[in-house]
Amino acid sequence: MYNTEIFGTNEENRREIHMGIDIGAPVGSPIYLFYPGKIFCAAIHSQQGNYGGTIITEHVITDVKIWALYGHLSRSSVERALGLKKLDAGETIGWIGNQIENGGWAPHLHFQLSVQGPPKCDMQGVVSLKDHQESLKTFLDPRIVLGNIY
Repeated sequence: MYNTEIFGTNEENRREIHMGIDIGAPVGSPIYLFYPGKIFCAAIHSQQGNYGGTIITEHVITDVKIWALYGHLSRSSVERALGLKKLDAGETIGWIGNQIENGGWAPHLHFQLSVQGPPKCDMQGVVSLKDHQESLKTFLDPRIVLGNIY
């Protein structure tokens, strides 16, 4: 599955442990904000195998800041997000993108949580075995906000 250069080319650095949750949905399906927050950033990562349309939101939950990445969105999601400020829970923040605009993947949402504000509009959604334990300190299990979905 992770067979493009962005996932590493040698055994030691190969990234194949997924740190978010993927939720399959038809192209154009709306994506809703899980908790009140604000747009931290929005970008298009057009490289094959990357996120395509990406929105990162910032939230404060019981005095703790967390960031949520919504990946594989449409270009129009990113364009719209750049004009948004504060958002309410349940508000539409974007839509599932097609394979041309979502990094070349089947239509789905990549949802990921972080306790560290990303230095750029990106999060490492797939990590190597050698980085996995350290990554668990940064990336929270998305089921803490999504519920027990499996």
